[in-house]
Amino acid sequence: MSFDPFNADRRDQPFEGSQPYPADKLPYPPYAPPVQMVRERLIAPAILLLLLALLNLLFGLLQGFATLNAYLVPAEVAHRQSIEMFEKLPEAFPALRKAFEQAAAEYRDRDPEDLKRQGVLINAVGMAVLLLIAILGLWGSINMLRVQGYAMALTGAIATALPCLSPSGCCCGVGQIIALWGLIVLLNEDVRNCFR
Repeated sequence: MSFDPFNADRRDQPFEGSQPYPADKLPYPPYAPPVQMVRERLIAPAILLLLLALLNLLFGLLQGFATLNAYLVPAEVAHRQSIEMFEKLPEAFPALRKAFEQAAAEYRDRDPEDLKRQGVLINAVGMAVLLLIAILGLWGSINMLRVQGYAMALTGAIATALPCLSPSGCCCGVGQIIALWGLIVLLNEDVRNCFR
């Protein structure tokens, strides 16, 4: 029988007819790196992903306040404010004057209660998406720090990188860069083998 030094099942067995190596003097690195070494590789991207997830949570809570505001403001007041906004926007964006004038005309013809329902629904869906992304990012970064739950750690990094759904992903690509760093570290075979 021949000896294959690259076979993971036989690494700790000596050559035939020889004495086993002492555990601290193996001629090759152990098959799985120590968890502490992997934790050191994960800590920087995990902490940055945690900070981005907290930023996403802040934006989700702000969206929650916008939803509450849309719900509490009387329909007629919100209707009047929307029309005034569309009438003032052409001054700031002259190239879009026709589009804003058309939107103001459409808003004048719509039912205020219908507009209020639409505003509350849009804000509520936005809040739910932002909070979901924030919770996935928080959970994933905590799993990275604990070196547990590999799938959740990957999901959290991917959720933080989504450019249109994650506010931290929209800010100059910061979310994408940090999440990509986290994904590269997570996809390393040694790191993946240490997760429980």
